[in-house]
Amino acid sequence: MKLTIVVNKDGSLFGGYCVEVPGSNGQGETEEECVSDVIEAARLLLEYRREEAWKEGRHVLVREMADA
Repeated sequence: MKLTIVVNKDGSLFGGYCVEVPGSNGQGETEEECVSDVIEAARLLLEYRREEAWKEGRHVLVREMADA
């Protein structure tokens, strides 16, 4: 799966977010740290949302996405 990460530099810090996973924000002293932080936030949010859907009794299907 590919994710789109938008990174901006503000002073000495980098801040970013993942377009496909709302709420997955990150920051770092380097662009690489920022991207790593955003990826981890996206992973945690997706895991949390999947678990919440199961708890709510929704019909949940989990599939791997092929790279586009």
